[in-house]
Amino acid sequence: MGKPLNVAIFDCCPAQIDRTDPVMYLVFGTREVTAEEVIRLRVHHELERFQSGRNSANTLVSLGNGASVSALLDQLDVEKYCQDAIALFNRSGFFIIVDDKQLTETSDTVTLCRDSQIEFFRLTPLVGG
Repeated sequence: MGKPLNVAIFDCCPAQIDRTDPVMYLVFGTREVTAEEVIRLRVHHELERFQSGRNSANTLVSLGNGASVSALLDQLDVEKYCQDAIALFNRSGFFIIVDDKQLTETSDTVTLCRDSQIEFFRLTPLVGG
């Protein structure tokens, strides 16, 4: 096992030409990771941010509408949110590109390097279909 890698995470949309600043950085303990591991680490990071009051608008995690923050924190089920995000990925609700390689299955493996970048493309259904 090598030195942990701090990898830039971007949220993108298909129409976006230029990348914005990274939305977060994730620390990976291994160089070889699967799409599922990337999703799980991101969900864990988002939930940690949410619990510390640093939630952002662009998340894979849907925390529900109208519920109080304290009620959500009391019943936070990390595994449920991981499974929801994995299911969304499997339904093509978003896709992941790591260093210009698209991950299409949760078992797809990539090798990260010091300069790796991970892009999450959240897809929005078209009106009427």
